[in-house]
Amino acid sequence: MAHITAGRGHNPSEGRTGSWEQVQQKLAKVWDKGYLAEGRVKALTSFFMVPKGDKDVQIVYNGTKSGLKYCLWAPWFHLPMVEQHLRVVQPGTYLGDVDIGGLFHNFLMHPSLQPFAGIDLTLYFPVAFLTSATGKHTCRTLWLRWTRCGMGFKMSPYNTGQAMLFAEEVIQGDPRNANNLFHFDVVCFRILGKTDYNPSLLWLYKLRCSDNCIANDFFVYVDDVRSTGGTYDTFWAVTRAVASRYNYLGLQDASRK
Repeated sequence: MAHITAGRGHNPSEGRTGSWEQVQQKLAKVWDKGYLAEGRVKALTSFFMVPKGDKDVQIVYNGTKSGLKYCLWAPWFHLPMVEQHLRVVQPGTYLGDVDIGGLFHNFLMHPSLQPFAGIDLTLYFPVAFLTSATGKHTCRTLWLRWTRCGMGFKMSPYNTGQAMLFAEEVIQGDPRNANNLFHFDVVCFRILGKTDYNPSLLWLYKLRCSDNCIANDFFVYVDDVRSTGGTYDTFWAVTRAVASRYNYLGLQDASRK
């Protein structure tokens, strides 16, 4: 993978949102990570810049304008709601927060789609070469293509959500293992209408019989992960386990957030 350096060529975009060097550096970072790669390009997507504070810019990649979005299909899928999270929260529960950085970019786009998800970087990486026919310097055309799921592609939420569920199963491990942080023995139901119904108790939760406590758990909503624990030390251990196992699987724990 070639390393891209900023500052080459002239500045063709003075007066646009953000400086040319800032945008070039942002694009170079994505290229260096392998999210963009060389290869055959049949269609282009677009991107634009928005201010990020007073001195920075954010690049927004838009996969909708090429028309690729309307040629793809993705099935409906379920997202957790607050009710799932509340089933393990009670007075004294500690909550943690783990953020997955660059969620879509953690997962590969199918190779058959990559040629239709190109991006034109000619403006920001002008490399001049001398043509023998005219004797003049001409800028090359630089088209790369996305190798990862990106914004604006219809299949990205489904594919990444499915992969996150696979990762969740790996992180949870075997619940029958008593040494597992996420160990539980039984699932308890508190059903309205039963003679033992107690409205002060959770209606559904995992229970450890060894100490009669709600089991440690975590819940994922797109790229936000909420970890839970019955004590402060347990909560930290659970949060650390979740973050480190995501990293082990190649997903980015954005601890700065």
